[in-house]
Amino acid sequence: MKLLSIEAAASPPSVALSIDGKISQRLCDEPRAQAEHLLLLVKQLLSEHKLSLTKLDGIAVGRGPGSFTGLRVAAATAQGLAYSSGHNVASVSTLAALAHEAFSKPSTATRSGDSGTAKASSADLGGNEGPLLVCLDARKAQVYCALYEADELGHPRRVSSEMVIDPAEVVAQFKGSAKRGVGNGFSQYPELAELDLLFVDAANPSARAVAIRANSGAVEFAAPYLAIPEYVRNNVTHGS
Repeated sequence: MKLLSIEAAASPPSVALSIDGKISQRLCDEPRAQAEHLLLLVKQLLSEHKLSLTKLDGIAVGRGPGSFTGLRVAAATAQGLAYSSGHNVASVSTLAALAHEAFSKPSTATRSGDSGTAKASSADLGGNEGPLLVCLDARKAQVYCALYEADELGHPRRVSSEMVIDPAEVVAQFKGSAKRGVGNGFSQYPELAELDLLFVDAANPSARAVAIRANSGAVEFAAPYLAIPEYVRNNVTHGS
């Protein structure tokens, strides 16, 4: 499967090209997403792999939660590319994408509450070794978060709402239930160390993570007009 993915929920925005599961990613030099920057990265990736847009099998985009402007730009860019090439679009939860990437492979992680770092094995962050809490910086002293467990395929299954809450509320709701963590919210808000998680990977949203999620079959490809941002700050979502 040849898949183009876009993520602009947080800085830096990114674009990735997945060919039969092998993923190449490019990060945007600009901290804020603009369509021309994303399109330039798309052009570079396609040229590098000697592909045209019409030769792809589909397009995936991170639907959020995250930066309002970034999500709108990413969605509009994905829709434009899809309409011009006749492809459908997979609209992927940014939180679920980070969870899927964490479940899929080991990563360098920091033990919650420690100042040092530790190498996490696949039993620490990958596989299905305990519930995973995703926390992203939502500004305004809040985080976007959701809790995931592994399904029968080892893919993340969301077991809480996607929500935007204060770090203290995260601790109150998830201490004792979450065992591991992923997302830049953990580096932004030290008080989340009170969760006493086994391991934390303070990763940023990425087009690579979106591609991993979209390639798994966990998200449906649909008409481009359905690829719309989910901001969460104003509502609770119920998607993939």
